[in-house]
Amino acid sequence: MALLLSVLVLASVAHAAQNVTGAAASSAAQQPIDPWLVVIIIVVIAAIIYLWYTRSRPTEEKMGYYSGTDEANRVIIGYKHPCRYCGKLIPPNSNVCPFCAKDNPLGPLRCPRCMNPIDKEWKKCSGCGQELSVKCPFCGENTFFADYCEKCGARLVVKCPSCLKEQPPLGEKCIKCGKLLPTKQPNKKA
Repeated sequence: MALLLSVLVLASVAHAAQNVTGAAASSAAQQPIDPWLVVIIIVVIAAIIYLWYTRSRPTEEKMGYYSGTDEANRVIIGYKHPCRYCGKLIPPNSNVCPFCAKDNPLGPLRCPRCMNPIDKEWKKCSGCGQELSVKCPFCGENTFFADYCEKCGARLVVKCPSCLKEQPPLGEKCIKCGKLLPTKQPNKKA
């Protein structure tokens, strides 16, 4: 590429010198600019810009991008995020942690009714007013109304015996079929 660039530069210089000597030999009449000279100058400038651009850009390996199956599980800082429960790095679009198998491992805690972000110190949701202290349907202890019971570790969902819909314990009736939910769920974790 450098050889081509130097040939183009020499050709443009020789062509310009030929035009200058030809212009000096002729009378004082002005000659129009040769279109080939313009094309050569544009090509030389484009080649210089291309060389500068390709040399100044880092390659993919230097930037930290990888491809292929061997590199797919490589931890890249800023890409994977820590699970809120176990702290291991997981992909940013995870709905379930692949290590501890808990749901909703990323992002803020959310209200089970309106999905507004909530905080552990809050008594009520700022969006819908939902009480954020609930009785765990598995151990019967009062706990913060997030995804899991703080006491027994069970997921804070109840299963309707009629339609089998899993839902947060928001009330006495199923949100799908409207039938009464049991007051105590079978003892299970996660």
